[in-house]
Amino acid sequence: MKKKIKSYSRELRMPRLFMDDLEEVESIIITELRPREYRIETDDYEYNKLNEIKERNDPITNLHIKTYDPYISIDLNRFSSRIYASEDSLSTLGAITKITKILESKERMLLYKSQNWATWTAGPLTVIPLVILYNLENVTQLSKWGLLMIAMLSIVWWVASFYLSMYRYSIIFLTSKKDRPGFIKRNKDQIIVGVIIALFSFLIGLVM
Repeated sequence: MKKKIKSYSRELRMPRLFMDDLEEVESIIITELRPREYRIETDDYEYNKLNEIKERNDPITNLHIKTYDPYISIDLNRFSSRIYASEDSLSTLGAITKITKILESKERMLLYKSQNWATWTAGPLTVIPLVILYNLENVTQLSKWGLLMIAMLSIVWWVASFYLSMYRYSIIFLTSKKDRPGFIKRNKDQIIVGVIIALFSFLIGLVM
């Protein structure tokens, strides 16, 4: 009996990585996978090792790590993120699993869930308040403003979620964690979404 070799693929949910995280991944690739060829690609350059990359304060949204023999690709894009291996043999599976755990621990789950919620609920949350305003006569002025704000925030939520999912899905800081930017700059996407959700809760409570 012989185990069939299959490919390995995992979708990552809006990861945010620092140079320290990439160095952990590189260490596993070099010491455990020992590929014939290894390279890192950004929009403008190709590198053989991480220490060739110059540090920069502004994050990037496109970075690709590839190895050959075995073939593995880690694709961190502005609109998606995935780790793929051409085979899940015993010689590669342990290293791939370790790399996957590192990357999964950097996922921005609040943003990912918010993006999914916005896809299905932003539309109804925009339309329903407007329908209520159009059909009901005995609505207090406060409730009218509350319903209008819910509709407007729904539109803002959908636009913000669409922008983040299409242009800032993956965020890579080419600095170490100790040199990372301030809390607000580092977490501005989560803060924006958190404020929108808090305002939603407040307005819905006000109207109800």
